[in-house]
Amino acid sequence: MMSTIFAHGRRLFTTAAIATLLLSVLHLFGTSRPVPPEIDGIAQAMQNTALDMGFGMSPSMWDTHQAIAYTMGITLAMMGVLALALAATTDVSAKVLTRTAAVMAAGFIILTALYWILRLPPPMILFAILALLWGVAQRTTRLA
Repeated sequence: MMSTIFAHGRRLFTTAAIATLLLSVLHLFGTSRPVPPEIDGIAQAMQNTALDMGFGMSPSMWDTHQAIAYTMGITLAMMGVLALALAATTDVSAKVLTRTAAVMAAGFIILTALYWILRLPPPMILFAILALLWGVAQRTTRLA
């Protein structure tokens, strides 16, 4: 498996997958950290504001925020693991890897643009790096 995952044409694809997985770990770690004192008032207000969502459920705005934050980390993890599974499978053609890398690059370009618009530098920079990695992987997977 290790020889397949790092085979010629799959190395950068595997690197981009590992980087995506690493970002998910960092995101989940950051999400699980305590609320910084400077935004404690905001967090308290979010915890005290509930929304009726039906089914007898009324999550607070904080619950909604946490759900979205954890969803992002878990989704990034799924993307990274799926890409590693594809890279490790010998039956997967270079064309499938190229198309997968193209989809990942496009998605990370869109996320980079979103965080540019929202003026949030840390995720913008990280997503730009992943867009670049996946973009180059798209070119190199043609050799797999």
